[in-house]
Amino acid sequence: MVQHFASYNGPTDVSQTAMRLIALQLFGDRYWAKADIKAPYDWENDAWPATAELQIGKNLSPGIALYADVLIGIGTDRPYDQGAGIGLRFNY
Repeated sequence: MVQHFASYNGPTDVSQTAMRLIALQLFGDRYWAKADIKAPYDWENDAWPATAELQIGKNLSPGIALYADVLIGIGTDRPYDQGAGIGLRFNY
């Protein structure tokens, strides 16, 4: 997928075009895994702040999921080194 983000209001200029690869694998008993690799080009700063996000989760109901994720910055322009977290997703 290709996405473009641009600011339209406020003091911060944002202009990024991102290539994105998203993969989702379903497992039995409502478990799933997701990989989201983002390679945006920042037109304002001439940089490639690439990241990867890996999630493992479980759907608790049709509208609620609990997940854990690992975030990894890629390359020299990365916005962060690494991170981890837990989350609650609502589908409405």
